[in-house]
Amino acid sequence: MASHQDLVGDYTYIKGGSEKYQQDVSLKSDGSATYREYQQGKSEDWERVGSGTWKVDEEIVWVHCRELKKTTKGKSVMKLPGFGNEEKVDFNVAVELKVKQLQTAPPAGPDAPKSRWTRVK
Repeated sequence: MASHQDLVGDYTYIKGGSEKYQQDVSLKSDGSATYREYQQGKSEDWERVGSGTWKVDEEIVWVHCRELKKTTKGKSVMKLPGFGNEEKVDFNVAVELKVKQLQTAPPAGPDAPKSRWTRVK
C-alpha cells in the first residue's frame, strides 16, 4: 500500500456564490489531520471544526475526526425556533475527499478557481 505522502499539505475549497462557504483540511505526514468547514449566510453563520487522523482507501481520502464541533451564530434579532446561537458535538465523524481532486489541486490564492480544492502549501 502506498504511503500517499504526496498528499501531505494544506488544502482549501471555496464555493462561489452569494453565501460564503469554505472547507479547509490539513493532512500531516504523521497521519494526523485537521478539518474546518464554515458558511456565512444571510440568517446565520456556522462552523464545524475537528481533528483526528487521515488515511487513503482506494480513491478516497478519509479524515476521521474524534469530535466535530459545530458552532452556529444567528444573525436575527428576533428569536425564532430552530435559529440562534448553539453548539453541537458529533463524535467519530468521517469526512470523504477524493484523492484525484487533491492530487490535481492548483495553488490557492486570489486567482485560484472556485468550487474546487486548491493547495495552500
